[in-house]
Amino acid sequence: MKIWKYIKFALWGYWRIPKGDYCYKVLEVIRPVVTNLPPTLRIRRCPYWDRIEEFGHQDDGYCHWLETGDHNQKGHGLLWDQVKECGLRNYSEKEERKMYEECMKDREK
Repeated sequence: MKIWKYIKFALWGYWRIPKGDYCYKVLEVIRPVVTNLPPTLRIRRCPYWDRIEEFGHQDDGYCHWLETGDHNQKGHGLLWDQVKECGLRNYSEKEERKMYEECMKDREK
């Protein structure tokens, strides 16, 4: 049965995991009209990420792919904050450098 999970994941699930260090992809940054308010992010979550509220804050993150959550780990994991623990589809150093340079160009404007 486990082999079917891996085949299904390889054919379909891998590409649904957002690229980067987090369990979501930022689709849009919505800037508020009032300047002293922070921007709002419109995101698409990883289909495997979930929150189990019965465990409480900072223990409620859960990954269905890894079949583990913050409540299973010693100390606190970072799934509650949607930080990836699977390590899949992370950025390469070249991609991170390019994003950093684009960010610095935007700051200069």
